[in-house]
Amino acid sequence: MKYSISSQSFNSVFKSSVVLKTSHITYRFLETDQKGLSGLGFIVNKRLGPAVERNKFKRILRGLYCRAFLENNIKIGVIISPKTIKLKKAEIIKSFELLTKRIR
Repeated sequence: MKYSISSQSFNSVFKSSVVLKTSHITYRFLETDQKGLSGLGFIVNKRLGPAVERNKFKRILRGLYCRAFLENNIKIGVIISPKTIKLKKAEIIKSFELLTKRIR
């Protein structure tokens, strides 16, 4: 995965991150200057739905991450943990916009 966090970086971001909880998604983020700590990670349980829906959810968020942070050269590590993946794309985008407003 092009934008994924390594397992060592994942643990570092998870332990020392700032938590932002929205109604359906929890974001853990850590702004950093280190290239190894920047990236995107997911915690998506299999009980949330079939693989097709989980992958679609992750694909949408990867695109949003790329547009919001990578294109603007913002180095940040984000771990995303949903409570449900049965969300419309507009709801996911609205939730992610709360994260981008919090960071900027």
